Amino acid sequence: MEKNAGAALISRGLVEMQRFGKVYDAKEESFIGLSGAGDLFLTASSNMSRNFRVGLGLAQGKAQEEILEDLGEVAEGIGTSYALQEISKQKALYLPIAKEVYEMLEGKNPQESLRDLLSK
Repeated sequence: MEKNAGAALISRGLVEMQRFGKVYDAKEESFIGLSGAGDLFLTASSNMSRNFRVGLGLAQGKAQEEILEDLGEVAEGIGTSYALQEISKQKALYLPIAKEVYEMLEGKNPQESLRDLLSK
């Protein structure tokens, strides 16, 4: 992914995390520390991250089952993605990145997801 697009996605991801946390009365400063922004930056940029490797597999056109078989480990982001999809429906939360990740896990073309996200 181009660096500017990646930076935009990470920035928007942080906003989305804060939006989610606000519904549950989380402290905003929680999201700018290591457990919020720190984890987001690492997940978005390190191939040591299991969730990064899941995203890479999706970008390569692999199915979720194949990615998990190759990974051989748990990637928490997959379960989180499904949970966020349900919560966003129940709470009428606008979580476009979480929605697109869920849709890619369900087979949506990653390039289409990226285009949809960056056009909003």
